Amino acid sequence: MRVSAAQVAREGMGNRGLQEIAAPDGLREMIVAARRILIALRERLPADLEEWLAERPNPGNVEILCQRFPDPEYLLSLLRRGHFLFDACVPPATRMILDDEQGYVLPEWESIGNPKVAASALRWGKMGSYLSVRGTVTEIAAQGRFFKVMPDRQFWIWVVAPYGCPPPAIGSEVEVFGIASWVGGVKRIVRGLLICNCNAAPPDSSEAQGD
Repeated sequence: MRVSAAQVAREGMGNRGLQEIAAPDGLREMIVAARRILIALRERLPADLEEWLAERPNPGNVEILCQRFPDPEYLLSLLRRGHFLFDACVPPATRMILDDEQGYVLPEWESIGNPKVAASALRWGKMGSYLSVRGTVTEIAAQGRFFKVMPDRQFWIWVVAPYGCPPPAIGSEVEVFGIASWVGGVKRIVRGLLICNCNAAPPDSSEAQGD
């Protein structure tokens, strides 16, 4: 009878939980050497896995798929590390597939059967891409629900403001992190998840230190 890593963890780890299950031997070397990695993200990655991904010579060969992820700041941190992020249909548990040849369900590190088929199905579920863009607000529309950002004179995007978030003022410089949709083959509409006002003055250090 096959006993899964999750079963062993439940029976032998007591109250420590599944988050402490050790990764399979040799996995670090496989992750660093893999030509490409596909991750379907449902929760934050284990700290050791993040460290191994950071050791890879080409972070751009890591595709991360997610949908309605509750922590946009964490997604932005992954994007800033050089990974590609996509809005996509993802399974209930986090999965990682290496070179379409070896895959695991996290956090139990259960092996995935037929990883090539699983990877293909995940990629077909892509609906948009995450991006971070910085530019000047030039227009506000639909009673503040949309605002136009121009990163340069030849390119512009419309941003859907996060729910309950007032639009930035015209003329202000902002950094927008969100999900881009394609219109006519061009990324023109971004559903904003985080809006940072780049014109905001830093806090007064003398006030922070007190008298």
